[in-house]
Amino acid sequence: MSFAFGIPQKISQVWKCSADKKIFFFVLLWLAGYFFSPTNKFHYQLFLLIFLSISIWLIIKGKVNFSGLLESKVFVVAGLYCAFYLLSLFWADGEMLSSRFQDFRRTLYLYIFWVVILYVLNGSQQKLELMFKVLIGAAVISFVLNAGIFYGLNDSGLEDRFVGLGRLWNPLFSGAIFGAMSLLILMLLLGKYKIFSTTQRLSLILAYAVFFSATLLSHSRTPIAAMLLMSFLALLFSQFSVKAKIGGVIGGLLGLLAMFMALMPFFEKDITRGQSRRLELFSGFWERVKEHLLLGHGGGTKVEIIAKGEFVDGWHDYHNIYLGSLVELGLVGLILHIGLIVTGLFIAWSYRTQIYVAIAASIFVFACLIGLTFGEGLITRLNIQWFLFWMPLVVISMYELKLKGVSIRKREPKITTAEKNSF
Repeated sequence: MSFAFGIPQKISQVWKCSADKKIFFFVLLWLAGYFFSPTNKFHYQLFLLIFLSISIWLIIKGKVNFSGLLESKVFVVAGLYCAFYLLSLFWADGEMLSSRFQDFRRTLYLYIFWVVILYVLNGSQQKLELMFKVLIGAAVISFVLNAGIFYGLNDSGLEDRFVGLGRLWNPLFSGAIFGAMSLLILMLLLGKYKIFSTTQRLSLILAYAVFFSATLLSHSRTPIAAMLLMSFLALLFSQFSVKAKIGGVIGGLLGLLAMFMALMPFFEKDITRGQSRRLELFSGFWERVKEHLLLGHGGGTKVEIIAKGEFVDGWHDYHNIYLGSLVELGLVGLILHIGLIVTGLFIAWSYRTQIYVAIAASIFVFACLIGLTFGEGLITRLNIQWFLFWMPLVVISMYELKLKGVSIRKREPKITTAEKNSF
């Protein structure tokens, strides 16, 4: 009860604090919305209210050093992809340019998201840590609440694909976000195990168990496989001894074997689902790719598959982000897409000693892997897959700018060598 009565006081403190702290608070509120928003539409409207308001305020006050963004190679390559996406709107199939405004807005929202997050974090590792804590706490509470609704009120069983409210409505999105969160926890444990207290370790291990279980309960095979693969790689590249790594791998494999044997009756449907018509979709979309191989059909065109007499006839969901780039933007778009991935990973590798860069890179690779079997492309709705792809790149670009001594805030003092070393 004391906590409940203290909420108005906390809100009052937010309103009395500086503008930067208010902005940070509202950005955290929107991020937590990936787990708590009752509907997709509400979360989208919250983005418009918060991020557009912040961006307008930043422009009016002249707060942003836009030229500093060009010091980030990750941002520049992402900008090239977005620029080509916007250019492709001029040859978008069967659409008037005026009707492509939605695609223009999505590109603009991505740019706003990138700038606002960089401005809010301002190269601060403490703010990034707080952001991670908020996401972890929100994810744990969200799973408990949604699991109570799903398995309690809805009387669903373990054989059913776990979903939640809002952004978690789709088991693919549910599996993706919880798979990414489990990877975040594991990377924190491996990177800071010696620093954490016993209580912190146990708390993180419990959170990892929650997120791992949530991913399995989604029955989303690609997120599960990507989570397991990235967990193995995280252990392989950790700072632990070879003996500890071997023990961890063997213990993990035995644990997985025992778990899957126990849960096999609940996963029979996942085996019988096969490839869920993915091959039919990919084959059909490849035929559409060949119509405009070099430049594509145009951004956001939602090209429909042609497969007369088949179940997938008329579908326009690519179920593959790379195929989405290829269909809409052609070989040029796919090359820019892959170039963005390579650039992000190259920069991340350069700063791999920074634990949060390593975490961001791991989640980014995870997002690239799950994009093999679902998704529409890189410029799309602000769904969970969009967030898991772009947010890690923003974090990587933050470190890239920070360690170069560049701030996107105007009238900020130049970052000294001592500050960079302490970072």
